[in-house]
Amino acid sequence: LEIDFDAYLANETPYMTTKQIHDLVDRDFFIGSHSLDHADFQSLSPVEQIHQAVESTRIITEQFGLPYQVFSCPFHNDHLSQDFFSAILDAGIQLSFGIDGTLEDDIPYSLQRFNMESSGGFSAERLLATYFAVRIIRRFLGKEKLLRPSRKTVP
Repeated sequence: LEIDFDAYLANETPYMTTKQIHDLVDRDFFIGSHSLDHADFQSLSPVEQIHQAVESTRIITEQFGLPYQVFSCPFHNDHLSQDFFSAILDAGIQLSFGIDGTLEDDIPYSLQRFNMESSGGFSAERLLATYFAVRIIRRFLGKEKLLRPSRKTVP
């Protein structure tokens, strides 16, 4: 499968422009970073994970003059250690998002979002109903918490 991304991007605009993002910020929308290159964090060293989060958030915060710092991890973040979250908090990131649905994170400033992109054709209403049904079942089974892996040494 050969795709000419440059030709595609010359004709299509799948991403928001800087002006469009500034317009959102001006209308009181909150924005945050999503890593430098959308890497799968599981394949990165702990040092590179922290660099991806902190540097991408610094760039977005400076570019748009944000008074807050928010990071949303690409893909799942359930494998990220407590040290990762301590490091990004120390760097000024105040809120982080993962994509583990209805699980309650044991990191208080890490919230889990729903994956609406791989919906299997279901409506948002049906997906949310399913997520909340799963949450009720998990709570009944005592498995509603996302427990982070034990600390890993980060230089």
